[in-house]
Amino acid sequence: MTEPIESLESVRTEKVKALTALGVDPWGQRFDNHIPIAQVRELHVDPENPVQTRLAGRIVLRRGMGNVYFIDLRDWTGQVQVMIGKKQVGELGWDIAKHIDLGDLLGIDGSYGKTKTGELTVFATKITFLGKSLLPHPDKYQGMQYHAITQLLSPNVGMSLQVMGLSSHRLAHTPLGSK
Repeated sequence: MTEPIESLESVRTEKVKALTALGVDPWGQRFDNHIPIAQVRELHVDPENPVQTRLAGRIVLRRGMGNVYFIDLRDWTGQVQVMIGKKQVGELGWDIAKHIDLGDLLGIDGSYGKTKTGELTVFATKITFLGKSLLPHPDKYQGMQYHAITQLLSPNVGMSLQVMGLSSHRLAHTPLGSK
């Protein structure tokens, strides 16, 4: 059974306070000169000469393994795995990594290469926190409920959806990405 949203929101609010105590703005900052993830994935991988890159995206997957986190970042062009190692990102970077959640926005500086298993990965050397997500995002199987869609969009959206022929029943029972 999943936790109630209020519980998840309170845990994330505590993480906002922890980030603020670290001197990190939980609502973000500028992160200029990053490139789209699709362009990162097109870079040539040379183990002898790793390519330095700078990318930004939303965390869609997070796995912890001791002193290493693997996260998947997604932007409008694609998705890439990022390895965050305690030694590589330093104390502040590691403290930030301990307070990230699915849906948060991160900026990453690092080198692009492959893991031992051959997975294309950005090996982070610096983390820039770009924004905290207080509410969990809808899961890909259940989709968004009609009222959530209308709250995310403008107040006139309910009328617009009716004009387009989309009923609240269809929206509530259709996962995102399906037709």
